[in-house]
Amino acid sequence: MTASTVNYTKFCEFLALAPTELSLLRFQELNIRNLLFYQAELIDLERQLRQIEEIDASLYPDLEKRVNYRWTEQMASKSSLITQPAAIPSSSTNQNIPTQANSNSTTSVANNPVTDLYIEKIMQIRTTLMAYSKQIA
Repeated sequence: MTASTVNYTKFCEFLALAPTELSLLRFQELNIRNLLFYQAELIDLERQLRQIEEIDASLYPDLEKRVNYRWTEQMASKSSLITQPAAIPSSSTNQNIPTQANSNSTTSVANNPVTDLYIEKIMQIRTTLMAYSKQIA
């Protein structure tokens, strides 16, 4: 095999004739690092989800009014529309979330202001978990 005939096709043909000569890098350290990055990202996403749940709990003492009380069809329909991850609400900077909810109102998960943030975060977690799971399978 001369330098002028060496390309991936020729190299593969050569390796097919002598399979004991095959040596592919596994990039073990990079794969481990990548998995650790996925884990760090998932830990951060979990922290953000818990923050959203804490805000929701402070707004709605009644469990049935909280966004994580149960899965609803509204969540399924909204999840298909999500394209960008939500920002985590901050008690001092987020104007869209009320600082207190009227406990006597008929507020439900459907009009809970935290619902969109919660669903977006769940979708982000789902996407990252799927990618992570493919890597460890």
